[in-house]
Amino acid sequence: MMDRSRLSKLFAMLFFVIMSIAVVNPFSSVSANSDFQAGNIISDSVFFNPNTMSADEIQSFLNSKVPSCDVNGVKPSGRSGYPTRADWGRHKGVPPPYKCIRDFTDNVPSVAADAYCQSINGGTKTAAQIIKDVTLACSINPQAMLVLIQKEQGLIADDWGWPYQFKFATGFCVYDTVAPPSCADTDGFFKQVYYAARVLQRYGKDPNKNSFFNFHPTKINRIGYNPNASCGHADVHVENQATAGLYNYTPYQPNAAALAASPGTEVNCGAYGNLNFYRFFINWFGSVHGDLVRTVDNGTVYLVSGMTKYPISSMVVYNDLSVMGPLRFVKTSYLDSLTTGPTVGSMVRSPNGGLYFINSGIKLGFTNCDGDVIDYGYTCDSPFVELSSQQINKLSNGPAVTKLIKSNNNGTIYYMQQGKKRPLTSWKDLTSLNIPLSWNVFGSARVDTIPQGANMFGPTAMIKKADNGTVYIVKNDSQLYTLNSFIPILELGINSRTRTISDGDMKTYSVDAGLLRNKVRCNNKNYVGTNGKVHLVSEETMTAYGYVPHDFLEVGSAFCSNLTVNQKGLTRYVRTDDGSIFYVDTGTKRAFTSFTTYLNHGGTANNTVAVSDHFATGLISGANIPNNP
Repeated sequence: MMDRSRLSKLFAMLFFVIMSIAVVNPFSSVSANSDFQAGNIISDSVFFNPNTMSADEIQSFLNSKVPSCDVNGVKPSGRSGYPTRADWGRHKGVPPPYKCIRDFTDNVPSVAADAYCQSINGGTKTAAQIIKDVTLACSINPQAMLVLIQKEQGLIADDWGWPYQFKFATGFCVYDTVAPPSCADTDGFFKQVYYAARVLQRYGKDPNKNSFFNFHPTKINRIGYNPNASCGHADVHVENQATAGLYNYTPYQPNAAALAASPGTEVNCGAYGNLNFYRFFINWFGSVHGDLVRTVDNGTVYLVSGMTKYPISSMVVYNDLSVMGPLRFVKTSYLDSLTTGPTVGSMVRSPNGGLYFINSGIKLGFTNCDGDVIDYGYTCDSPFVELSSQQINKLSNGPAVTKLIKSNNNGTIYYMQQGKKRPLTSWKDLTSLNIPLSWNVFGSARVDTIPQGANMFGPTAMIKKADNGTVYIVKNDSQLYTLNSFIPILELGINSRTRTISDGDMKTYSVDAGLLRNKVRCNNKNYVGTNGKVHLVSEETMTAYGYVPHDFLEVGSAFCSNLTVNQKGLTRYVRTDDGSIFYVDTGTKRAFTSFTTYLNHGGTANNTVAVSDHFATGLISGANIPNNP
């Protein structure tokens, strides 16, 4: 359809000269002897994926490429006799102000859906929003559109854009010869982006494409090296629709000299349009084919991210990352040119430092860099696989990582601790943990790869070994209290049956938490247990009862959550089960000799606490409070 020879060659020659003056060579990190494949420039799965970038991400990308726009053309022009860009622009009939694509807006008309693209709503839109709307409507990767604009007009990285570049942003319908009538009214930024995306879809979907277009997928195609026919050609088996579309758009392939030359070096009979597309894409966005690779001679599969290859040693991991594929075969020389990173596990890191657990193509984010990461067997300093933002975007968004996991094929819920999954043996154990009752459901193969730890018992659970009569009560996931009497659990209101556990499970816990008693500290507050409830102990009652801070065990929030709190709190008036009422002062209980005396003293139902006989017995008996005269 389009004869792109003149414009493609022009920008092959001029673009690198301009860039060498204006900015750092964008291909500085890309090997000149690249892995370019003439028959598979970019895979269909990559090229036709419209979900790789949001409009905001496109805008951020444009901002990053031009941090400062030379609106007034004050920078040096690099041309003799024209000190500034503005001077050169005026000479060429393009005076300032200039505009960069990051700041560009266009009045977009509404477009109806057709066989190739969905409808697009009109309005004033930024370049980023236009690119997103069009590529989403036409199912083209917005990354590919950014690359197309760059290789055609250099706009993405240009900090003093000229009107011509926006008018023919994608080079659509720019012919060496007279343009056909179908090219009428196709200039302007929106139309250029829209018609380029639409025709790239049409190459594959048009029922008459074999007669309309010169290059076809899954067939041998004769492709020239240059508009000059004397430069020769070669037959290429074009493997996919995306590659056929690129050749229909820019109908030349690089010759061996162009591939071997350093980026920016022009060679005789070279054609650079499709090579530049490839180079820009891998330099900006990573692999053009999918990021899972291996060689013909070696079965090791690697995940490629940037210039690093990460070995994959597990079929489970390979399946988890299958969205990075399809698997492709590459040359050994290409793999050798990459740095080898750590073996891929279940954890990856994004460019912004975020950590994710990967399962079945879904990424689950960690909300902190301490507890959860450690519980999954890592530290934040571990050598994680570093994915690009585009690779992260290929993974579906999942919920945040939780302490609890389960397999998709059984009902066992596991508690993650230091890289091991600990089975919870009862629903009560689960609910007593005082954590959200939500868990991540992973594929059974993924769950099976996580080492299994000892059974998990919830706080306040009572356990013992088969060969020993000592009973323990669970404080948390690693500590036990020893019971030398059942009175503390009765006073605290702990209702749990004693379970006999294995030696292996017992070894998971330490018994250095000490003896359990009925005085506990929860969330920086002191409580005393009696009659099955715990009562807040104020500073006043601490003094009245003669308590000191070290009387209270720091049991932890999970343990505390399993206790029933009496909202009244501990007071100085207490009543035992037999109806006796006492007033407590400096650790001594003094009995009231009559109910009238109690009332006259200030006792009421609201300020009197029911206590057990054990609690009352623990107080020193003092003189009775006499009747009032």
